[in-house]
Amino acid sequence: MGGEGWGQSLASWIVLPSSSVEVPAGGQVSLPVTVRLPDVAPPGRYEAGVLVGVAPQLTEQGTQVRVASFVTARFSLQVEGPIEEAGEVRELAVHARWFLAPVVSLRVRFQNTGTVPLAPQGQLRVVDSHGTTRTSYELTGATRVAPGAALTVPVTWQPPASLGMVGHFRAELDLRYGSSTPRRATAMQAFLVIPLVPLLVTLAVLLALGGLVAWLTRRSLR
Repeated sequence: MGGEGWGQSLASWIVLPSSSVEVPAGGQVSLPVTVRLPDVAPPGRYEAGVLVGVAPQLTEQGTQVRVASFVTARFSLQVEGPIEEAGEVRELAVHARWFLAPVVSLRVRFQNTGTVPLAPQGQLRVVDSHGTTRTSYELTGATRVAPGAALTVPVTWQPPASLGMVGHFRAELDLRYGSSTPRRATAMQAFLVIPLVPLLVTLAVLLALGGLVAWLTRRSLR
């Protein structure tokens, strides 16, 4: 059994006798693999792999010859105990609550609080004050999150630089996870968008028109 400080993945529990081994031509070698569990291993199924490749060989001229040859040995380990599929959205952050530039940066952080790996998937939508979806991003579930670990996803939205984008918006996150019992995790964050350049251009045009009207009015009264 390993001591405290061990990771929460099978890959961090695997110990190899050495980082390299020499295999004679036409021969074979046995490579013992040791799995050292931490003192407290969350129950559930763990998977990992050991990748073995050919090291570059030196030629007579001293140059390296690289051969892309790899073999993967997969390991699966089941730690008995109560299995719990649980997770939560720890963060749906908008880096600033109001934006002058037409770029909005968001960040999603999902925490696995259960005892088995999770693959959260779902959708992040940006909705305006009228309930219209301005853009959406799909989270495919391609990344598996180990127990106790967190998945962080940065998202960038570039709204059109027009006066029609002035106003309040909401980032709405809807995630699904779990295989035995499907579960959901949701979050919402509000922010304000003010496209500065179109606003200043419109203000300058209005001031110019106002000045022109005042000048014409004064001239007509002479």
